[in-house]
Amino acid sequence: TLGLDKVDVLMLHRASHLKKANGAILNELKLLRDDDIIGEIGVSIQNPKELEEAICLDDISVIQMPFNILDHRWDSLVPLVVEEKKKRRLLVHARSSLLQGLLQSENASIWEKAHLNDSAEIRGWLACKRRLLNKNSIADLCIGYVNSQPWIDSVVIGVDSLSQLDSNLQTVSLPLIELGTLNKINMTKPKIPESTLDPANWNKK
Repeated sequence: TLGLDKVDVLMLHRASHLKKANGAILNELKLLRDDDIIGEIGVSIQNPKELEEAICLDDISVIQMPFNILDHRWDSLVPLVVEEKKKRRLLVHARSSLLQGLLQSENASIWEKAHLNDSAEIRGWLACKRRLLNKNSIADLCIGYVNSQPWIDSVVIGVDSLSQLDSNLQTVSLPLIELGTLNKINMTKPKIPESTLDPANWNKK
């Protein structure tokens, strides 16, 4: 057991769990929340359709979603998220800001596994933005971009070592990128296929 009297947030691992057994799982979580056993109900989503469905449920107050500097899939839904956050408590946690490490890779073959056969333009664009914003690395650029989004409350970052943890802490401690600069980045960023944006579609071999 966790040895806790109360869990602050209970996250459903998949959005499909919200509808499973005609909503029985969500109903049970609402009872646990009403009994003050859990504080908030959250869900991890994978795609825009799941975000749209989750955000319509007032009982969901925490959403974790993949998002990175090249991810255009959410553009039409960001205004909806912003409006919903004005009306009620809604926290958005972003994961995969480096697209499972792909965005900082210089290895063209790795990009090819992610269905991008000509990655030179993308890698060049990222390098250019890193220089213009005077960032120490592509990772600093990508994490900083996500962390600077006004509608995102926190960034979930995995680590393999203490040195990587220290590096990530330094990255998120850097000044936020100004809104005007974010808009310029959005206007110039190249569009990549959705099959690249979703690691579940990547070639495993």
